[in-house]
Amino acid sequence: MLSLDMIVLGCADDRRAAEFWKAALGYVERDPDDPDAWLVLLPPDGRGPGLAMDVSDRPAPEFPHLHLDLHVPTADEQRSEIERLVGLGAERVLWKHYPADADFVVLADTEGNRFCVVDDSLAGAAPDDPLAHDAPRSRSASSPARPSTAGPVAAIVPEAAEDGTRPVAWPPADPAPARPTSSGPVAPIAPTDPGDAPPAVPDGAGPFPGAAPPAAPPPPPASPPQAPAGTGPATPDAPTVAPAAPPPPTRAPGGAAGGPPSFRPDEAAFAGAEHLDPAFVAGFDRKQGEPDPEPDIALLREHGTGPHATVVDLGSGTGRFALAAAQAFGSVVAVDVSPAMRDHLTRAATAASVTGLTQVAAGFLSYEHRGAPADAVHTRHALHQLPDVWKAVALQRIADMLRPGGLLLLTDLVYDCSPAEAEPMFHRWVADAAAVDPAEGYTAADYAEHLRTEFSTFRWLLEPMLERAGFEVLRSDYRGRVFARYLCRRVGGTPRDGV
Repeated sequence: MLSLDMIVLGCADDRRAAEFWKAALGYVERDPDDPDAWLVLLPPDGRGPGLAMDVSDRPAPEFPHLHLDLHVPTADEQRSEIERLVGLGAERVLWKHYPADADFVVLADTEGNRFCVVDDSLAGAAPDDPLAHDAPRSRSASSPARPSTAGPVAAIVPEAAEDGTRPVAWPPADPAPARPTSSGPVAPIAPTDPGDAPPAVPDGAGPFPGAAPPAAPPPPPASPPQAPAGTGPATPDAPTVAPAAPPPPTRAPGGAAGGPPSFRPDEAAFAGAEHLDPAFVAGFDRKQGEPDPEPDIALLREHGTGPHATVVDLGSGTGRFALAAAQAFGSVVAVDVSPAMRDHLTRAATAASVTGLTQVAAGFLSYEHRGAPADAVHTRHALHQLPDVWKAVALQRIADMLRPGGLLLLTDLVYDCSPAEAEPMFHRWVADAAAVDPAEGYTAADYAEHLRTEFSTFRWLLEPMLERAGFEVLRSDYRGRVFARYLCRRVGGTPRDGV
């Protein structure tokens, strides 16, 4: 007779995973004093299967063949346990196949492994088929009771779940997870009183009614620009700045000679006039919450970006990431459309005596990479400046500048919800804004203006764009169902053609 003794979980960080599951289940470590032993967790009373942590460099699948079910006796305990698990590092998962009367909520652990928290108070009726809680339930009083279990069990996910044929609904009403403090870019609401000073605007804000037109970018330097990559590091007192590629000539109304009209968006205008304002740029990092670039650098290193790598930072802003990356990698190209942002970065690079940094005056759609393909591309809170059509074009351009196997680290505001959920989720997001003073952080007005005027997209639109451009998503992390970070790898060597 076989018996289930151990469940093995894949994880990139076995210690982090073990600490999460120890706290989640109250398990104990089997060999805490043996540094060479597998990380194995056991129930303290010895009853039930154990959990073993198996180091893996593969991301957790979106539709796992196996997952864990954790049971609680009541809906109240389900809610409190979900809050506790999220506090330990779990994340809510936008599961597309909830039945209308779901008794479970899907979460992911620190490594992306999915599991369910099941309310046993709804277990008095059996599912319509033997596939556990992944099918709608019948509430017939004559139905046999659902069997209980003393520990986590593995449930099979039906193949139908992957093709969208299951009924889609959401689990019983739960308090939405609190929005963590974030430095995400948004634009403020224009003041209703003409005498009010406009509030500060975060990174990536687009044009809005009544906004001043963006300042014209400076003319190209008289001397020939240096290539943005492969031309050697900039000197500490003069980081290289190259101009954007000139737009195509425009045709006068009525078809006059002079070339076809330009159809590309004006990325400087979409970025917002405030980002061309040196006074706003001077306080930008404080409003952003002084984001720490080290976790992004560590993640790139962890996935093979070496000390001699070429890294492109698209929408580099004041250069917090670019400055740190220039000290970690061989060559960094900082790309931004804003002269004020580039000036700020030039002064910071000079003050820090940073070498290996080249600046380019360009955007997602105008930057032309030169030299050897890049090893990694980083972009933070900038892609949402583009409408979805141009996002897809930008992602393809990023893939084209990367070597096969090169990495894209994308951080942005992305909506992890269905269209039906969007407005309720937006209400919660705006209401949960932490800042009151726009100089100190993002306010409810900032978030509302972002929703009205910016081009953040849905998760279920962005991820197919990434795949279409030739990227494999290695991991995706969401906070508050709005703030997203994607680590992607370029696969293959040829972009896909056709429809």
